[in-house]
Amino acid sequence: MDGLFFDFFKEQSKPLRYRKGEFIIRPDSPPTGIFYIEKGFVRVYFLTGDGEEKIHIIYKADEIFPMLWAVSGEQKHLFYEAMGQVILRRVSKEEFLKFIQQDSQVLTELIRRLATVFNVFTNRVHNLEITKAYPRVIARLLFLAQRFGEKEGSSVKIVAPIKHKDIASSIGLTRETTSRELEKLEAKGFITSGKQFLVIKSIKKLEEELELYGEED
Repeated sequence: MDGLFFDFFKEQSKPLRYRKGEFIIRPDSPPTGIFYIEKGFVRVYFLTGDGEEKIHIIYKADEIFPMLWAVSGEQKHLFYEAMGQVILRRVSKEEFLKFIQQDSQVLTELIRRLATVFNVFTNRVHNLEITKAYPRVIARLLFLAQRFGEKEGSSVKIVAPIKHKDIASSIGLTRETTSRELEKLEAKGFITSGKQFLVIKSIKKLEEELELYGEED
């Protein structure tokens, strides 16, 4: 792992370690700084009036949060929670703003990172426009493979510790419906679902399944 932001955070801060389920930021108190993920995954979600979790985004290594608060001072009503063993670096907002304003190369890299986050949310909107549960789940799996996938021969392993409830929460389905659709995909041989990781046997075949069961414009 290298790059402008990694070098900056490494020089300015010591590693902070979080265990699975620990909160990094809570909505009832302001962030303590800007965080860089050196290792692991951070789940960001909000709670509905009924106390139901709704996934906002999952950050991975080499990503920075909370970006909106960093550049505008706006704090959303969100929980930031470690999804496993997580190592973070933290700097003050003032240090971060000074760093990104120092030259055009840093600012260009920041824009690229913001565009990546924007793409995550755009994909989710498109995903929610699919009305049928089966193709909606397939589309989400393809996105997760693109964002968190590691190739293993002809297969792709989704290395983020994502559970059925996380997939369901991110695409507006119940956990039961999501689990049922995933079981269909597993029965058809498109995926395998272990205790830790979900594996897609063939991206091409799963894309063909989405095309077959997807909806026409």
